[in-house]
Amino acid sequence: MNVAICDDNINYSKLAENYIREIVGPRRALNIDIFLSGQKLLESINDKTYDIVFLDIEMPGINGIEVAQRLREKDKSVIIAFLTNYSEFATKGYEVSAFRYILKEEPESMIKRQVQSIVNEYYRKQKCLVANIKGVRITIKISSIIYLEVMKRVIYVHTASGKTYQFYSTLNNMLSRLEGFGFVKTHQSYVVNMSFIESIHVNSVVLKTGQSIPLSRVLKREVETAYVSYLASL
Repeated sequence: MNVAICDDNINYSKLAENYIREIVGPRRALNIDIFLSGQKLLESINDKTYDIVFLDIEMPGINGIEVAQRLREKDKSVIIAFLTNYSEFATKGYEVSAFRYILKEEPESMIKRQVQSIVNEYYRKQKCLVANIKGVRITIKISSIIYLEVMKRVIYVHTASGKTYQFYSTLNNMLSRLEGFGFVKTHQSYVVNMSFIESIHVNSVVLKTGQSIPLSRVLKREVETAYVSYLASL
């Protein structure tokens, strides 16, 4: 697990690091990098990717919201959590799909519970889909799947990395294999990862990537209900 903590307060960064190490435990692989400015963090992601990024919001130079926007442009699946003293920025966190918004003034026990939920989300996202492509067994991280579509019995799996995998299967079979991971069928030819949904319209689902996926009139209510339940579970 690669974690970045970006906060201009080194003392709080060290405290957050201790919380994370305590929760992850000594037996699991863990690397934590601390950055005292958003600029330093952004420079580092040219050579390294992070699974989880903890961001302060009020920092000199580039603030945490701007850093999160840049991170999200580069990596749609990174888990972003804000660590801040200011509750008024919470709505901004949703704009960059932040997983958690942690107030530094909260009791230690509450902060640890929040960090635990973030770590749990990381391990949940490590689950993989196994497929055979031209005789080769490959694994696709489920959390990286944006949506699946079927054309002439061929499944196309579109991922956050920009790579598309294709193999023979049925959409219903794929939906069954992805049960419990937040996927919903929007159309007879499409299944969408709800973590990538930006908005639901009359006949389409708009994704955070900007893509528009067809939404069947027959499935619209089912999709809306599933999405509300998904959001409530976060």
